Amino acid sequence: AFRSPDFRDRTNNVAAGLGIGALILFGWWVTGYFGVGQAGPLIGVGPDAPGSYAFTAPLAYALRYVGLSGAGYDLTFGIAAVGGLVLGSFLWGWVSGSIRWEVFRDGRDFGIHLLGASLMGFGGVLALGCTFGQGITGAATLGLGSFLTLGAIVLGAAVTMKVLFYRMVYPGQASLLQALVAALADLRLLPRRLRSLDPV
Repeated sequence: AFRSPDFRDRTNNVAAGLGIGALILFGWWVTGYFGVGQAGPLIGVGPDAPGSYAFTAPLAYALRYVGLSGAGYDLTFGIAAVGGLVLGSFLWGWVSGSIRWEVFRDGRDFGIHLLGASLMGFGGVLALGCTFGQGITGAATLGLGSFLTLGAIVLGAAVTMKVLFYRMVYPGQASLLQALVAALADLRLLPRRLRSLDPV
């Protein structure tokens, strides 16, 4: 990232990176020292195991905690992190004046968002973590599974962006399969001769 002059010129990028790194360390320290981890039966370790920021399983735990009014469940670091994310985002939006209403354009737009959310949830559970839990917190442990997940996340994002790009450049002409083949050819994961769309 630091090879990019554009990145280096934006001090908020550097500050955000250092801040997120510090928060990850803070999470490991808090959960290890106070024993208020976020693990649960889905992860396969004890509920007090050290951990840091993640949002896939903790979101489910937070919904369960709120739905049952905390009855029989401890307030863990993961649940507190989910609450802090929602509250912190709202407060920042309010202070910065950037809060606004957003709606779906139509039913198709809603369907696309619903499909994306479902795939994100399915992938997060399957990988035992999301971009944050596996990509940042998990990679901090140098775990092979976290690096494999992070690589899959980056690859999936790159392919999806290229597919959406080709569908936008060739509206009504490029099928989903044609755009996918073109995207994979651009990433050199398929031979270029298989593509039916011109490279852009």
